[in-house]
Parts: sequence; C-alpha cells; structure tokens
Amino acid sequence: SSRTKPVIIIDTFGELPRLYGIASVVFIGGSSYLRNVAGLGQNIIEPLAHRRPICFGPNMRLWDEVTLPMKAIWPGLEVDSADALARATIRLLTDRDLAALLNAWTEQFFNAHQKDIDNNFTLALSAITSAGLHARALSSNAEVMRTKERALMA
Repeated sequence: SSRTKPVIIIDTFGELPRLYGIASVVFIGGSSYLRNVAGLGQNIIEPLAHRRPICFGPNMRLWDEVTLPMKAIWPGLEVDSADALARATIRLLTDRDLAALLNAWTEQFFNAHQKDIDNNFTLALSAITSAGLHARALSSNAEVMRTKERALMA
C-alpha cells in the first residue's frame, strides 16, 4: 500500500539532482506560491530527465512549454493545495495508464530537444578547444559519452 511507503521532504540546495533518481513522485517546490513578481517557477527539466512523475503549483510561467502539454494530458499535475497534491501523488503512483501517457510525452519532449543538447555540447567543445584546453565528456548514457569522447580526441 502507498500509505506504508516512506516520504522524504527535501528543502536544500544542491542535493536534488542526486535524489530525483530515487523519487517516486517529485513536487516542484517554489511553484505553489508566488516567489517572484512573474511567478516563473523552478526547474522542471531535471526531474523529468530522471523520468520521474512530477506535480507543480500554478506559478510555473517560465516552463509553459513543458507544463501546458503535460496539463493537457492530465490537469491534475498542477496542484493548488495540500489535498490536491495528495490526490495527485496517489494517482501518479497508482494509475499505470496515466503514467504511461506522461512517460511517452516525456520521451517525445527529450527526443525533440536532443538537438539542443548536441548544439550546447558543440558550442562548449568549440570554446574549450579554441582556448587550447582539453576536455572529457561526461554523460549518464555510456554510448553518448563514447561518441562525445571520440569527438574530443578527433
């Protein structure tokens, strides 16, 4: 039962990328209240990169490209109260069909933006080599890392 699983609440700086990989559901903190005049929200890409289901508050304007299509799949991802967050978390943990739809969208999103990642790598590599420096490519994907390291050695 989901009621017997441990819940960890983190409010720190710097540890989140390591914890996303073990999370069952991620709530994007700083999105449930107006942190700044524009209500821009916080980084939603990192937990998605770990392929974790996410919930967020109504203050995510900077991330509309991501949140709007996700809300089109299931509006319950945007929560405005503790009760809504609890209901969303339970649904994300128990509804396999919803999880499959969200996972499919996440894969499409990252596939569509793979060129962005490649362009950033190429720009950084060009800057490093222009400065006469050497670099080593790091990636969680072993094949990507081998490809990038071959490019560095060329």
